[in-house]
Amino acid sequence: MFRIILRVLAVLFLLGGLLGSAVAGYLLIAPSEEDTLYEQKHKESVEKYEQAQAASSPAEKARLLKESQEARDSARAWGEGARARRVWPQLGLGAGVAVCFFSLLVFALSFIGRKRTSAA
Repeated sequence: MFRIILRVLAVLFLLGGLLGSAVAGYLLIAPSEEDTLYEQKHKESVEKYEQAQAASSPAEKARLLKESQEARDSARAWGEGARARRVWPQLGLGAGVAVCFFSLLVFALSFIGRKRTSAA
């Protein structure tokens, strides 16, 4: 009876771990607003820098370099936010995989029978 309960619990934990891993994996793979804004700001920073290098007047060059630096700082902030957002899904994915591994181990070990010694 104990082994049946153990198997049922192992299967339930396995399903929960798979579901948790699937949700965490989706959150890691799906692009967030922070990721898209980081890409946009980074692209804007590169474009402004290239325009500043091609500018002929020193005033325009200084203005474009300042705008490029502002866009770079904004991109850095959005990038840090995107990396910070990924921490919990990474931990969730790791925990889900660990739960799946241990539940499969417990499930497999529940089929190992006791050695019965026969006194003959």
